[in-house]
Amino acid sequence: MGAMPAQGAPAGAAPPSATPPAESSRASEAIEQLKPGEWYEVPDSHLDAVAAPVSKFPWLSGGIGGITQCWAGGAFDSQRDRLYVGPGGGHAGYNGNEVYAFDLHDMKWHRLNDPDPVIPGTEYTEVNKAPFAMHTYDGVDYCPPPADRYVVVGGWGTPRTYAMDPDRPDRWEVFADHGTGRTGDISAVDPTTGLLWLSTPTTAGKLSQWDPLTHRWTLRRNESPEPSYYETADVDSKRHLLVACGKGKVKSWGLSPIPERVPFSFLTTTGDTDILASSSPGFCYVPSMDKFVAWAKGPDVYTLDMDAKKWTRIPPASSNKVTPGKPDQWGTFGRFRYVASKNVFVLCNAVNQNVFIYRLNADRPNVITGVEATLTRASVETHLAAGAISVRAVYANGASKDVTEQASYFSLDPAIAEVEVHGRGVVRGITGGMARIRAVYTDPTFARGFAGEVKVTVKDIVPEATLDALDMSFPKLTIVAGDTFQLESNGSYARAADHFAKRTTEDVTWSSDAPDVVSVSKSVVKALRNGGPVKLRAAYKGKLATTEVTVMDAPVIRRINFQVKDTFDRAGWNCDNGQPYTEARGFGWLNAGHLDSRDDRESAHNLFLKSFVVAKEKQFKINVPSGPYVVRVAMGDSDYGAVPFEEWTALGTEKLVYYEGQHNSVATKIVRAGDDGLVFTVNGKINYLIVTPVGTDIEKYADDDTAAGIPHQR
Repeated sequence: MGAMPAQGAPAGAAPPSATPPAESSRASEAIEQLKPGEWYEVPDSHLDAVAAPVSKFPWLSGGIGGITQCWAGGAFDSQRDRLYVGPGGGHAGYNGNEVYAFDLHDMKWHRLNDPDPVIPGTEYTEVNKAPFAMHTYDGVDYCPPPADRYVVVGGWGTPRTYAMDPDRPDRWEVFADHGTGRTGDISAVDPTTGLLWLSTPTTAGKLSQWDPLTHRWTLRRNESPEPSYYETADVDSKRHLLVACGKGKVKSWGLSPIPERVPFSFLTTTGDTDILASSSPGFCYVPSMDKFVAWAKGPDVYTLDMDAKKWTRIPPASSNKVTPGKPDQWGTFGRFRYVASKNVFVLCNAVNQNVFIYRLNADRPNVITGVEATLTRASVETHLAAGAISVRAVYANGASKDVTEQASYFSLDPAIAEVEVHGRGVVRGITGGMARIRAVYTDPTFARGFAGEVKVTVKDIVPEATLDALDMSFPKLTIVAGDTFQLESNGSYARAADHFAKRTTEDVTWSSDAPDVVSVSKSVVKALRNGGPVKLRAAYKGKLATTEVTVMDAPVIRRINFQVKDTFDRAGWNCDNGQPYTEARGFGWLNAGHLDSRDDRESAHNLFLKSFVVAKEKQFKINVPSGPYVVRVAMGDSDYGAVPFEEWTALGTEKLVYYEGQHNSVATKIVRAGDDGLVFTVNGKINYLIVTPVGTDIEKYADDDTAAGIPHQR
């Protein structure tokens, strides 16, 4: 996942048929001649004409009709102008998991892959290889470049996340579960950020986001009012809203970035609101119009003005001669989509109906046609980040615009130079040489992206710089006898006004003042017997850095479980149930007041995650000497979601920066205690804390049973 399109061409360049037959050319011409308010029925465009044959795949059952009849959605690939359907069916419906694409270049359906064999005695295929046939609802979508993937959000007991490269439809990429139950869900992609948003009504309307480049799910809202199985959603990219429509309601979620809260609201709309009575109508946002467009049945369409909160019914033009076929009884979901490159809408109702095309207005889109990336400097230098790339998007009318800040960047030679994905064209050299950098930009109006590539020369400036000092990764270590630890050495360099750091671990000469207590070889420290502190030295070019190592027979470690009772029967653990800090105990809450606690979360299947104390911006103190520590924190509620953290600072007084998350989350990081020990500001449900000096192998001595598949950050 995260593949990038080729230079100068959209990802997935060629349509299935490079030379459309005459009838397809006539269909394309007919679409070009469509007037506003007219529908067109594409001749000979039944999906079932290219269905996987039972004669070849004898395990198929239920009939291909289930791929649209069984609460089935669809997605539009704006890069290739294709409407995707599948893997539909499921739940005693059709059991084939293949995907079909209607291509607006040749006006035909294509079966992109073959159905996988069904496991005997079930209707499922192997879930770790591909999605099985399922009621997709509104839970399939297309992520534009730089991801360029058709995404299927899995459901029921196997909520994997599946992604298909449209240019390699013969295989699926399988990613982690989204962690929420899935039935009747809605999803949509924000073309500005590239994030996929998912709301699952079967789990109280939880709202999650998925990053298609990191493949990470984040639960952003634990519930949404009045969830329904019969809604369709899309993203209003101008107002940064996820908007859903169906069963009498219009809802919106503010797509705020982490760690902000996601606001929810019901929208009271006026005008021609008949469309709201429909179950899962076709519903999509049109950026060029700044309106949502909806279809449920017949020749009428409806538009929603988000500023006026008003619906308008658009009757067919007097010249219209086509009425779309009967919609599925459960709704259209995502099988009605806007085709930005042609300014039309495409509609698929059923496998035994033709595809329909509709034009709402006479606009002729000025589509993006390419991306130009250029160097703004002749070269970059090692260890010094510098703006080096400018990116412009090019459009059909010849105009261009600067998109340097909006583009995504990828180093194709990461050993020579590095970039951040959203790094605004800044390049940092690693070593001397030539590095290729690719810039990808997707225009949110068309959800279509292109790439440009540059070659940047990296000049190594280390020979021109002076080594000012050496630094060790840690000034003090506490290691258990028999264990090892890897140190790192960094050099501080200067070249005129420029200052930078460079790893010197492999260059320094290592030594120990007491090699019978602590040995060191090639930066690997080994604790041999109780003793110390022993001074370890790293020497390079006349500079010296030291680390003091103390060797213990047993780990110095503080483990605290948060629970209801005031005692805990696990050896080596303390407990807390909301008690204030005392010097005698050495830990506790500062100005705590009343704190709620629970110990009944049996769904965690983990002794240390079944209980928690709930704090709202409360401080928890652990009395330890100043210095660096490895700290592991677990937060969450296995029954009802969690409020775990995304990141935390390490400046003596620790602040947990948090957002809503799913179940339980565990993080392990190195922090530095000040003279007042460690003080954490906790918000949410904290399960446990483990604190040990740097040098101690926390994985070996944590004793927290974290191997039970808990999301773990480091």
